[in-house]
Amino acid sequence: MPAMWPILRSPLAESGSCRRHSRRRPDPSPCFQREYQDAQNEFWCSFASQQQQADQDWWACYNIYLRTPAWRKIRDRVLERDGYLCQGYHDRTATIAHHLTCADVGREFLFDLVALCRDYHEQFHRQDGRKMSGLLSLEEYEFQVTFTDD
Repeated sequence: MPAMWPILRSPLAESGSCRRHSRRRPDPSPCFQREYQDAQNEFWCSFASQQQQADQDWWACYNIYLRTPAWRKIRDRVLERDGYLCQGYHDRTATIAHHLTCADVGREFLFDLVALCRDYHEQFHRQDGRKMSGLLSLEEYEFQVTFTDD
């Protein structure tokens, strides 16, 4: 086998219960452990910061998309398909086309969207526990949609 392959050890060798492989590696020094923990913490903090920035960028693009004529057309088709009936309560007028998944935003299929009333939409997101910090409030969204229609 080439030298680049990792050395494979049996589970027995790691546990120390095999006489042939009973040598255990010594515990790393406390100094090394601290350096390792610091490096690990730095990595995860950097990762979390990058993820937070990516989330903010995604929400910014999503909010822009919600103001486009293309989204407006899709939204109207979903509301018409569902007869302007909230698919959560079935007795209220739907005003929102809700994405069931964010995987295909911008090129979504109509079956990825459902018509909801404002109350059910808010309830859905409270129960769902999704992070919506970057999403426009419904008042801001409705104002911008109304503004762009005139």
